Amino acid sequence: YDSPEKHKAFKEKHKLNFSLLSDQNKKVAKAYGAHGGLFDLFLPKRITVLIEQGNIVEIIKNVEITNHAEQIRNGFKKK
Repeated sequence: YDSPEKHKAFKEKHKLNFSLLSDQNKKVAKAYGAHGGLFDLFLPKRITVLIEQGNIVEIIKNVEITNHAEQIRNGFKKK
């Protein structure tokens, strides 16, 4: 639930060429089931939505930090 300012700094630091969503009021997280429930203040769920040409290709709800890049590659291969 980082602020737009934190996202901007992160995007610039890592030279990302895509938008990052700031959801400080948690409306989007709740709508997509990414709300962390009771421990929400400390542990929001991590969900990655793969989008290509305006279409959702894959939704990764069980993000595995150690091999997330592989999860993303596999998600795009499924299409």
